[in-house]
Amino acid sequence: MSSLATRAESHGWIAVKTTALPGMLEEIEFGTKRAAAHLIDSSYHFEVTGLGIAPLGSIEVNRVHDASTWRYRMSDIIDQLNGAGTGLLVTVDEVDPTLDEMIQLAATYQHFVTDGKRVALLMAGLPNNVSTLLNHKTVSFLRRAQQYHLGRIADYDVREALIRTIQENDRLADAEGID
Repeated sequence: MSSLATRAESHGWIAVKTTALPGMLEEIEFGTKRAAAHLIDSSYHFEVTGLGIAPLGSIEVNRVHDASTWRYRMSDIIDQLNGAGTGLLVTVDEVDPTLDEMIQLAATYQHFVTDGKRVALLMAGLPNNVSTLLNHKTVSFLRRAQQYHLGRIADYDVREALIRTIQENDRLADAEGID
């Protein structure tokens, strides 16, 4: 997924990577704002809600939220990205169908796509978790998504990856430990 995110970025897209954990929607929103700061207006808007005339004076200021829900805040951000000629790729690792935010992301993504926004969603997880997510009544849209099943990785490839990782980190492991 990281490779695909890098590839999207090389084509001018904004890529935000997250893991299916509580707070992931906020992480996606803030990560998008951070990565796209040069393309979007994420400044805060304030309004004066009170003014007092006391010996020292007082002013009460509150932050104005342009959009009240995560869906509409992200929609505004994606519209700005699309207006700048780019799109947004969100990658989610470790799909967790029991996480309410996972369901909300999948359901919201459907609205982004049907609204014609330049947005992509790439998710990975254990087969049982992905299957459970796809069978959730709220995210039927995802059942039509392109799926790639990785299958089993050959023992030799796993062994070589372990050896390379251990060596790159200046560590040692004997053959028995690798096996």
